[in-house]
Amino acid sequence: MFVHKDSNSPAYYELNISPSGQWALYSFDAYHKNMTPVIPTRPPRVHAIQAEDRLEVQVRADFSGRPCTGTMAVSAVIEDSACGLAYWAVTHPSVEPDFHHSDSFIIGSRL
Repeated sequence: MFVHKDSNSPAYYELNISPSGQWALYSFDAYHKNMTPVIPTRPPRVHAIQAEDRLEVQVRADFSGRPCTGTMAVSAVIEDSACGLAYWAVTHPSVEPDFHHSDSFIIGSRL
């Protein structure tokens, strides 16, 4: 998940999560610029539910106390033993998957 910090700035957060419960949160000043690890006030909670035909991952992330506009991009990289890597997003604004692309931040603003 990628969340803009300010509607007038290219700065954003990147939250990576895994069904195992592992996570990482980073801050960027602009597109791939000055990646800095962030320790949140409360760690994200990750809950994975695996069924025979699907995997559901629920994430609760608390951004209170941090600047953010609420506009975000949601994406996933899924590895399948038969098909390899697949890149999923609400939108892919460029030819190659680029989750950091500013035109991906459409949830909460242009969706």
